[in-house]
Amino acid sequence: MRKLSKEHVLDNIAGIAGGTVGFLNSSKEKIKEEIKQRIDEKIMQMDLVPRQDFESLETLVKTLREDQLKMRAELDSLQKNAGKTTGKAGTKKTSAKKPSSPAKTATNKKTNAKKGS
Repeated sequence: MRKLSKEHVLDNIAGIAGGTVGFLNSSKEKIKEEIKQRIDEKIMQMDLVPRQDFESLETLVKTLREDQLKMRAELDSLQKNAGKTTGKAGTKKTSAKKPSSPAKTATNKKTNAKKGS
């Protein structure tokens, strides 16, 4: 049998270690890719909204809410001004008369007829 030198043994160990590291790195990449693929499949099954769509809708909703608040403030201001205007002019709100019952109407006609005679 041939005697292996110390250097030759160390070279063999280094080669094996290098091969193992290379194998582990490629396995790591394969595992990462497999996990990513499974996660993507699950996300597609969940029917989630893309982030870009969500953010654009979020911006739109914020803008609409701000517009709504501005319009509410304008409406309140207009209503206050309308109340001041009618109050200053002294306009009186009149309530609509309730329709009389037929019996009261007949009685009122008789009373009015007696007054006129």
